[in-house]
Amino acid sequence: MANNSIIDGLLKARLLVAALGERISEPWWKSQFLTPAGMNIGQRIFPRSTGVAALSSATVAARKDHDDKTGLRSFHLFRFPSSIEHQLVDVANELADWTLPTESTDIVQLLQEMSEGSDIKFSKGPKSLGKITEIQKASTPRDIASLYAASIAKNQRVYPYFEAADDE
Repeated sequence: MANNSIIDGLLKARLLVAALGERISEPWWKSQFLTPAGMNIGQRIFPRSTGVAALSSATVAARKDHDDKTGLRSFHLFRFPSSIEHQLVDVANELADWTLPTESTDIVQLLQEMSEGSDIKFSKGPKSLGKITEIQKASTPRDIASLYAASIAKNQRVYPYFEAADDE
């Protein structure tokens, strides 16, 4: 199990990247759940859990995109082992009233702030972050945020992933 600060960081990175993936000029996935229009529609359908429902739906779209590039035996920001996914859902449900900035540039700024202090090197395409056990490192959310922030800045896609343990 990952500690709470890692889970909080992974959830924040997931939210920011999922929102950016929908909002950039050439969207990474074809969903709009986390856009202002999508959130307005979601508010009518899921008035008490709009944010959680929108994030869950955007995650499904992003998961397919990442799975196509990294393979099904890897883990990434939009698909972690079930124990971590359950923790992410629990934390997301506790933060039911969060809001996203309206402008993409503000979301990019939040992602850049989150990545401060990371020394991970960017390379486009699939990028291994090691075995899934590496997710326990305190730097993991910061490094993931850094890679996606660089991906936006360079207009080159990146797919950070963790390799499944040999016994999974």
